[in-house]
Amino acid sequence: MCGVAGFLDPRGTISDPRSTLARMAALSRHRGPDAFGLHWAGDGLGLAHARLAILDRSAAGAQPMESPQKRFVIAYNGEIYNHLELRRELGDGVSWHGTSDTETILACLERWGVAATMQKLRGMFAIAAWECGPRVLWLARDPMGKKPLSVGWHGGVLAFASEQHALAALPAWPPPIDREALAAYVRYQCVPSPRTIHQGFIKLAPGSLLRIGREDADRPGTLPAPTTFWDPRELAVDGERHRLVGSSDELAAMLETALEGAVTRRLLSDVPVGAFLSGGIDSGVVTALMTRVAPSRVQTFSIGFAQSEYDERPLARMVAEHLGTDHTDWLVSPSDALDAAMEVGAVWDEPFADSSAIPSLLIARAVRSKVTVVLTGDGGDELFGGYQRYQHAYRLWKRAQSLSVPIRNAMVAALGAPPIEFWSLIGAILPRRVLGAHPARSVRRGRQALSAESADALPRSVMSISEDGPALVPDVAEAQTLLDHFDSIPQLDTFEARFMLADMMTYLPDDVLVKVDRACMSVGLEARCPLLDRDVIALSMRMPPHERIGPGGTKLVLRRLARKLLPEPVLRAPKRGFAVPLAAWMSGPLRHWAGDMLSDATTARCGLFDANAVRSVAARLAASEPDVANTAWTIATAHSWAIHARRLVRTQTDTLRA
Repeated sequence: MCGVAGFLDPRGTISDPRSTLARMAALSRHRGPDAFGLHWAGDGLGLAHARLAILDRSAAGAQPMESPQKRFVIAYNGEIYNHLELRRELGDGVSWHGTSDTETILACLERWGVAATMQKLRGMFAIAAWECGPRVLWLARDPMGKKPLSVGWHGGVLAFASEQHALAALPAWPPPIDREALAAYVRYQCVPSPRTIHQGFIKLAPGSLLRIGREDADRPGTLPAPTTFWDPRELAVDGERHRLVGSSDELAAMLETALEGAVTRRLLSDVPVGAFLSGGIDSGVVTALMTRVAPSRVQTFSIGFAQSEYDERPLARMVAEHLGTDHTDWLVSPSDALDAAMEVGAVWDEPFADSSAIPSLLIARAVRSKVTVVLTGDGGDELFGGYQRYQHAYRLWKRAQSLSVPIRNAMVAALGAPPIEFWSLIGAILPRRVLGAHPARSVRRGRQALSAESADALPRSVMSISEDGPALVPDVAEAQTLLDHFDSIPQLDTFEARFMLADMMTYLPDDVLVKVDRACMSVGLEARCPLLDRDVIALSMRMPPHERIGPGGTKLVLRRLARKLLPEPVLRAPKRGFAVPLAAWMSGPLRHWAGDMLSDATTARCGLFDANAVRSVAARLAASEPDVANTAWTIATAHSWAIHARRLVRTQTDTLRA
C-alpha cells in the first residue's frame, strides 16, 4: 500500500523534474511513510513513490522498480493477493531478487504484456507503468476501484496521482474548479466519477486501462479513451444466464468456501493484520472466517458513541467474545469528533461530506498503533442487498403509481413538513421494522421515492442527499453520473438487482471505498476487503435473486452463513451503518467550527458557493434547525478542503522560493 504520482512531460515544461517528483512523493508520505523513491531518466516520464512496506520490507521491494530486461518501470499502489500463484505460473525462467508483489507484476508484464496481466491480477491496485522502448505510459486501476488514481493535463504536462493533493507540486497548480462536479457533490456528498473537483482531470474508472503513447503526448489537453478489462455489467448478465442451482444451505456453503478463500488470501503480509469489527453481519462473518484461518489470535477493533442508537460497541464485544478475538474498542468523545471534523478537509483530496468519515478517521488512527493491515466488511451491502432502499423505495414507488399526481405531491409535502425530532419520536414508538434505526433518513428516502418520475429515475432520487445544488452552485449544469442514465444498466431479472449493480458502480467506489482508503491511508493503514474479492463478486451475481434479497429480508444467503458463525443477537439487530449523530454534533461540539466554515469571510475566501445561500444555511444552523445539518456539513467540509488545498499550494510555492 503506497502513494503513486508522476507526470509525462514531452516538451520539458517542468524546469526541475527531480525536485518536482521529490515534492510529489513528500505530499504522498501519509500513504507511504516507510520510504520514498523517484524515477527520472530524461525521457519525459517521471515517477514518484511513497512506500508503505507490507510485503518484502527490504530494499528489494523498493519502488519505482525496473524490470530485469529494462522494458518496464513501475510505480504501484496496492496488494496482489495471488502473486505467489503467478510466480509459480511464470515458472523457473525468472530470476527473483526479492519477494514483493511489485516484482511479480513486472515479470508478468514482461511475459504476457499489459492487457493480459491486468486479467490475471487479483487484488487492489493503481498502477503506473512506463514501457521504455515505445515510450508508452500505462495507467490501470483495480476492478472495484479500491485504490484511487486521478489523471489529466495541466499546463502541457500529463499528471497522475493516487491523491490530487500530490499534484500541488506541479507548476501553476491548481486548475480551475469544475463547478459542474461541485454541484453534483452537493447532491451526493462526494464528487462522482469520472469527474474530479479540478477541471481537466478525471478519476480513472475501476477495471480500466489507459494507454498514453507518443501520438497522445503530442495532443496536450486530451486523453485517449480507456479500455475496460473488467465490467460488472457483463458479470451481472452472465450471472443471470448461469444461475447457481442448489438448496439455500448449499448456496451458503458455496459462499463460505469462496469467502474463506478471499480472507485467507488477504492474510498475506509481513506485518500484523487485524480486523474492523462493527457488530454487524458483514464484518462479523469476515472476522469469524479470519479466526478460522489466521495463524495467531485475531485482533479486532471498534468504536462507538455515547448515544445508544449509534453505538455498536456492545454487539462488537459480543461477537469478539463469541469468536475469542483480542478486542479493543474506543468511545468517541465530542472533542474527538471536533478534532476529526477539522481534519476531513486535509485528509480527503477533494470535497467529501459523508459524515461517517469522522468515525472512519478516528478508528483508523486508533488502530494504526496496533496493526498495519486490517480486514473490513465493506461490499456486503452492495453485493447481497443490504440496504433497505433496494426493496422499500421501489415498493413504495410502485404503490404510489395508483395515486394521482396531486395526492402524491401532497404526501411528499406532508412527509417533509415535520422536523427531524418528530420522526425520531415516531420511530421510537413504532416497531423498528417500520422506519428502521434512523427514522428521519427513512422518511427522507420515502419522500424521494414518491417524487421520482419513473422507475429509472428512482435510484438517482433516492441517492440524492441534498437538493440544494441549484441554490449553492447557481447557473451550473450538474455533472451527470450513471444514475442519470440508469436505463444503461442491463435489464436484470429484478429492479433490486439493477439498483445494487448501480450502487456497485457509483456509491461503492465514489463514497464507501474513498472513505475507507483516505481515512486509513492518512495514517499509513492498509484496509483489505474480502467481500470484494472477484470470486465472491462473481458468486454473488450468480445467486438466485431470492437468495440475496426478498420477502424474508436482506442479505439472505449471507445471513444464513452468519447463523453458523455469529451469536443470534447480531442477526436480529437492526442495520446501523457507520452513522453519526451529525445534527447533535453540528449544534453542539462542532457548532463554532461550523459557524466559522460558513461565515461570510470563509465563503468569500473559498469562492465555491453562492454567498446568500450559504448565509441562509448558516442562519438556520444558528437557530438549531436539525434538518439543515447535512447541508451545513456539506458546505463546511468543502470549505475546509479548499482552505487546506490552498495551504498546500502556498507551502509548495514557499519551498520553491527558498
